[in-house]
Amino acid sequence: MSQSNTTSHNAEDGLQTLFKNLPGMAYRCLNREHWPMSFVSEGCEALCGYQSQELESQTVLWGDFTHRHDVEEVDRLVKAAADLGQPFELEYRIVPRTGPHKWVWERGRVVDWLDDGTAVLEGFITDITSLRDAQRTVSEQREQLAHVERLNTLGEMTAAIAHELNQPLTAIAM
Repeated sequence: MSQSNTTSHNAEDGLQTLFKNLPGMAYRCLNREHWPMSFVSEGCEALCGYQSQELESQTVLWGDFTHRHDVEEVDRLVKAAADLGQPFELEYRIVPRTGPHKWVWERGRVVDWLDDGTAVLEGFITDITSLRDAQRTVSEQREQLAHVERLNTLGEMTAAIAHELNQPLTAIAM
């Protein structure tokens, strides 16, 4: 094996190791309806329940399990960024093969253009469901704390009014 082949092989091994260690999936797709994928890393199955071969063969398209209420907005934002030649960053829901829906964070950009004007995108998608759940819990706890503070203020006001009323009543009683 020549030196350049060895270097190329080592670089490919390193890239595959990197992809295996990512908490999500790297991808390459066309910016067409439902985003047909030509490459997805192994993290695909853990993320969405589909094997990389299913997406790469386009038996299943990413948009097929993007939450139906999010597809249009994701499409609009990706197309707008692609048209401006800017990277995009999104949060949206997917409906995996099994289990409840997940929130995902995606960042990608145009890396090439086909002759017909279709953008070729590359990016990364990861599960942020636990982050979203934690944010919701924090928000709920803040609301509860604000309610407790309002009750505490009301209690202090009630005590002050009671004190103000008790003074004249005590004087009258004497």
